[in-house]
Amino acid sequence: MKKRTFEFNTAEGKGEALAEVLQQYAHAAYPPGGSECATVTRTAMLELAEKLAALKIVEISTRQRPTLV
Repeated sequence: MKKRTFEFNTAEGKGEALAEVLQQYAHAAYPPGGSECATVTRTAMLELAEKLAALKIVEISTRQRPTLV
């Protein structure tokens, strides 16, 4: 079975930097009051940003990879 997540090491400030970028992008690309799909995407990005800022290793869904590349 294909692995559906990948690990991201947040050491050396990488997690905090990526979290900040994701927060800014989520707020700009998916403002409140958008469609249901946009709201779900915004929420997922903001939740991922919280994990990136708080944890040392974060498992990220491969569905979110295109947004991060």
